[in-house]
Amino acid sequence: MDSDEKLSADIAITHLQSHSPKPNEPLPSTVVYLVDNDSFVLQSVQRVLAEIGINAKAFHCADEMLANSDLKAAGCVITDLRMPGLSGAELHQALLDRDSTLSVIVLTAHADIATTVKLMKNGAAAVIEKPFRADTLRDEVLAAIASSQKGYARRKRQLDAKERISRLSSEEIAVMESACRGIPNRQISVELSLSNRTIDRRRQSAMRKLQVDSVADFAVLRATAENG
Repeated sequence: MDSDEKLSADIAITHLQSHSPKPNEPLPSTVVYLVDNDSFVLQSVQRVLAEIGINAKAFHCADEMLANSDLKAAGCVITDLRMPGLSGAELHQALLDRDSTLSVIVLTAHADIATTVKLMKNGAAAVIEKPFRADTLRDEVLAAIASSQKGYARRKRQLDAKERISRLSSEEIAVMESACRGIPNRQISVELSLSNRTIDRRRQSAMRKLQVDSVADFAVLRATAENG
């Protein structure tokens, strides 16, 4: 690796670190998948990404990629628009339908405004015309990976919050929901026809299961479970 390539790799690492989800969260491992029926294009993209330390896995069709990839990982898919079988746009839709966390970059020699606008409205990270500039592709891939990492981390927090809340009994949830509305224990006990001691016991049990220290923490956890 020459000095320019090393500088590019260092910049890439710095970019990803600066866009990491949170300082106290480990950076998720990332994947990059290439989909194109043209072997020359696949090899060209792999070479460009290898210069910044990205080892991209190549597929010749969308169905092969869907069947042999981790769709819930952090990373991105770089796909041709026009291919035999599923097109790049159809692959993108298939990933959305599967609730994938992967960002999508579309490469095409047949770009038009309508197609580009439709892809971007549907959530594509970028649409890049062939022949592509190496620096443009690298920049877009790094941005797409950073975006996917944020989405991956957000989903992980949401799933964790949902799992913790699922530990509660319906009775414990009723107590915590009332507490979130600012209702004091004495009033909750009247509304639920329970003793103050029972209300307090259920509240403490819920907080242990949730691993939170306060009702405010539960409110944050509930919002995370609902909205990510």
